[in-house]
Amino acid sequence: MTPAARGPAALLTAAALLFAAGCGSGGDGGDEKTTTPSTATGTADTTPPERTPSSASPSPTATTPDDPDRAEDEIRRAWRGFFDPDLPVEKKAALVEDGVQYELMIQGFAEDERAGDLRVRVGSVDFTSARAADVGYTLRRGDATIRPERPGESVRQDGDWKISFRTLCDLADQGSDVPKAVAC
Repeated sequence: MTPAARGPAALLTAAALLFAAGCGSGGDGGDEKTTTPSTATGTADTTPPERTPSSASPSPTATTPDDPDRAEDEIRRAWRGFFDPDLPVEKKAALVEDGVQYELMIQGFAEDERAGDLRVRVGSVDFTSARAADVGYTLRRGDATIRPERPGESVRQDGDWKISFRTLCDLADQGSDVPKAVAC
């Protein structure tokens, strides 16, 4: 190449280098692999931008069912039914969360002499969400309180309020020969 031809080529090369350097300098949409120092920490900022509150998922809050009075009534009926000695085991299983899976345990509870004499008094129902409630209950045998008020749970499953499986596991301890599910 002649010296005269090199001048314009060198000028174009220099201009292209300056242009490329300007594009990768940061704030104007340059190379994505380029990192810029963070003003807060002095380190390269490679973390994605934080979500603003308007784009974040709302944090869950405790709510009540649409009709809390009706829900509380259903919960109390489920608890009374579970302890009703005349209610068949299949119907008792329908009152427990995933009760069909634990029907053998429910049958053991219903047929156990010690557990079969138990009655329940539901003292309080406090909703922790639209699908769960803490239930304060007392177990009685005749006129005697055998277990002062304790916390239990009810959950809404398949449109019905039921005694939670976790509470069923706790209740199984009240019998003498109630088989406990492995999940307990």
